[in-house]
Amino acid sequence: MKNIVIAEKNKKKKEASTLSIRNSILLVSLVLMLITACSIGLLIFTNWMNSANEMAVTMSEDLNHEVITTIDSVLHVPYHICEVNEPLLEYEIIDMTEKEKREQFFVSVLLEHESDIYSFSFGTVDGEYYGARRNAENDIEIMINNAMTDGISWYYSLNDDLTAGTLAVKAGAFDPRTRDWYKRAVEYGTIVYSSIYKHFYMNDLTISTSCPVYNLDGELLGVLGAHMLLNDVDQELNEAAAKIGGYAMIFETQTEEMIGNSFGETDYTILDDGTFSRLSLLDIKNEMMKQAYLEYTGDSMYQFTFEKEHYFVSTEHYVKDGLDWMVVSVLPEDITMEDLDNNITYTWFMVLILVLLFTVIIYWVITYLFRPVNQLIIAMNTISSGDLSRRVTITRKDEIGQISEMFNEMTDKMSDFVNNLESKVSKRTIELQNTNENLVRTKDELRLILDSTAEGIFGVDTNGICTFCNNRAVTILGYQRQEDLKGKDIHNLLHYKKRDNTPLGKDKCMLLRVFATGEPCHSADDVFWKADETCFDVEFYSYPQRKGDVLIGAVVTFTDITERKQSEERIEYLHNHDALTGLLNRRSIEAEIIKCDRESLYPVSILYADLNGLKLVNDVFGHAAGDELIRIAAQILQESCTEHKLIGRIGGDEFVILLPETKKEDAIVIMEQIRKRISEEKVNDISCSMALGLDTKLFESQNIEKIMGNAEYEMYKDKALTKKNFGKETITSIIRTLHRKLEGEQKHSYHVAVLCKAMGQHLELTETEIQKLFNAGYLHDIGKITLDDTILRVREPKDEKELQMKMQHTAAGYRILNLFDGTLDLAEAAYAHHEKWDGTGFPKGLSKNEIPLQARIIAIAEAFDRKIPDQQWEDDETRNRVLEELNQESGKAFDPTLLRMFSGMIRNHEDVPVLNDTGDGIYYA
Repeated sequence: MKNIVIAEKNKKKKEASTLSIRNSILLVSLVLMLITACSIGLLIFTNWMNSANEMAVTMSEDLNHEVITTIDSVLHVPYHICEVNEPLLEYEIIDMTEKEKREQFFVSVLLEHESDIYSFSFGTVDGEYYGARRNAENDIEIMINNAMTDGISWYYSLNDDLTAGTLAVKAGAFDPRTRDWYKRAVEYGTIVYSSIYKHFYMNDLTISTSCPVYNLDGELLGVLGAHMLLNDVDQELNEAAAKIGGYAMIFETQTEEMIGNSFGETDYTILDDGTFSRLSLLDIKNEMMKQAYLEYTGDSMYQFTFEKEHYFVSTEHYVKDGLDWMVVSVLPEDITMEDLDNNITYTWFMVLILVLLFTVIIYWVITYLFRPVNQLIIAMNTISSGDLSRRVTITRKDEIGQISEMFNEMTDKMSDFVNNLESKVSKRTIELQNTNENLVRTKDELRLILDSTAEGIFGVDTNGICTFCNNRAVTILGYQRQEDLKGKDIHNLLHYKKRDNTPLGKDKCMLLRVFATGEPCHSADDVFWKADETCFDVEFYSYPQRKGDVLIGAVVTFTDITERKQSEERIEYLHNHDALTGLLNRRSIEAEIIKCDRESLYPVSILYADLNGLKLVNDVFGHAAGDELIRIAAQILQESCTEHKLIGRIGGDEFVILLPETKKEDAIVIMEQIRKRISEEKVNDISCSMALGLDTKLFESQNIEKIMGNAEYEMYKDKALTKKNFGKETITSIIRTLHRKLEGEQKHSYHVAVLCKAMGQHLELTETEIQKLFNAGYLHDIGKITLDDTILRVREPKDEKELQMKMQHTAAGYRILNLFDGTLDLAEAAYAHHEKWDGTGFPKGLSKNEIPLQARIIAIAEAFDRKIPDQQWEDDETRNRVLEELNQESGKAFDPTLLRMFSGMIRNHEDVPVLNDTGDGIYYA
């Protein structure tokens, strides 16, 4: 009993010493609040310090930027003056020899820039000097220094018309060529700034902008100069620095001599002897700025301390043609730090007040929030003693209210559970029976799903024995029922050998590898063997089956991919071969060329071939005929080469033949055999030909791509040499084929040609034009070769369709004649010979002189010949009757003037031969 009492006392003591949640929250809140306040304060003060430094840097950089902007705006004025006015002298718009225009030119420029420049001048290569300046009273004077002034600068007052008035000053001898601004412009060859110098009559620094002036032949005429004072630089620096309480100065980088400053020192001094002396950086009296310069290390931004005060320094190079200046800005640190200390003290005071206020608020909130917890503790003690009737009163809908609500629900469920335990056990028994029935039904459904899949599925144990399979697996493998597979060694049944009948051991069987690795296996390039001892391409997955952590078997799914493999092989073939010829395509032949570029296959010869006339065949006979021509060429290339050849079609009409281990002389034999074979072939009565080029790689140092390029170049040379003959032979072949197809067409072509030639002679054309007219007349109907034989023989079309088809021969003739250089100038005549004078013809509806002269002559000659019956050329009555019929179309179908000339020529028998033969039927280009 005594021990029990002692234990109770220790328990109460432990409870008394335990810190409550309420006090813990309050303590943690206070600690976190203090840590947060201190952290935020430290961060704020640090940011303030950094911001103050950054502001000082920014202000210093801004001061530099403002100074540089000011310098730019000042120096741009003379630069712009030279840039704008130099072309006026170069193109002699302003002539220095015209005194009045010259004087008005210089004065007008000064007037446009009243306070920017004091002088604008031009010094010639002969030492002459012209221009205008502002004198000490800011009045404009005109300068003249030439032979008239004997090399002395004379200054004249200004008239109202901006020309020279009375002589004001004779300044003394002056040669502009000795001046720095003149020399620099000649040296640089462009607009350039001079070095700084003292104005010759004003006590101020001066800088000049000069530009060389050349004539259109590139000869130097002289130098154009705009000169300005730098008296405003110090004032600009004072205004810029005063805005932020800093200092600024500008000095020349190389000489370290002052150009301008904001701290009141002069940039130059006039010595007792009257000489001019620039102020050096080491001579300035402002010790702070001198130290800022001495501590400069090349950084664009740095800090230094002078008399216990910190300063920020910003430097920037200002570089132009002829200028190299340094701009320095200095800013005291105190500018941005003077109010920082007061702000820090005030901030800490406010933080302390806020911490105390937040402590009071948190204590009140915690007390309010924890009132329902006490009721919850009392209710839990009551229930733990066995009284399940006690419930918690819910006063709020916060988290504690939700806990209280869930506590009440839990108590209700416990009460229901205790009161209804037997009924629940009975209910659970019924549910268990339903679950077992669902499992049986699910098993049947799973079997149905397995048998309905497109893939074959079977399972094996760890010994490779089949434990189950679906119907699809039985069908694919060629068996009758599932029992033919169950219980059998799967490896020995369907995976025991490779495609080439070599045995495959179990240790290499991908089906069983899952048992060695414990990981799923996959194969997309394998074969299974069917019941009839034939194999098929298969893709399969083998997945491990586990019971807990123990591997008990595997499930295999497989698919017959025979058709897919065949499709892939076909795609691969098409990827590497030309679909029309079966030859290698460009990608493949280029890869083969790289493979053959090895010493064991030298010499390697490359033939480059280009099929002539493919466009002609396509345009005249259609792409089917063009494809036939390409196939014939490919077949000849294959039959003419050795067995160790690789042939590729790399373009529409281009081929490459790769001949490894083939000497050049052997390749030449092959090339000539190809040339001979191709010349023996015809497509639609047009002879075939091929341009060929060859080169051979003999040594490893030769570039194989260069060899191929040489072969291509040789092919183009061959093509150029045979181009004219090919065109002549092709045109002759086409026209002969047309004459053979269409009876009387040869005689008609010859008659029209002779009549056209006679008209050309009658018109007194040149011999060249007469020959062209003869050729155009002979070939004007060459486009009829594209017409179907039934349409070709129809004299008068029976319907609109036949008419439209027959009208197409003019466009076809135009395309054919346009393909060859020798017939280019005949194409328009063939295209337009059915146009009519009144614009009702075809194909374009041209009228009057829009119709080419050759076409108008052909139209008359063709109509005349068509209307003359055979064997009646010498019959004057027939001729006159036909001419009367043609004259009825004068001004409608035919050119009235040409028709009158033609009628007169026929009636008078002028230059018209007897046309009772057919000519030789040969076209001469």
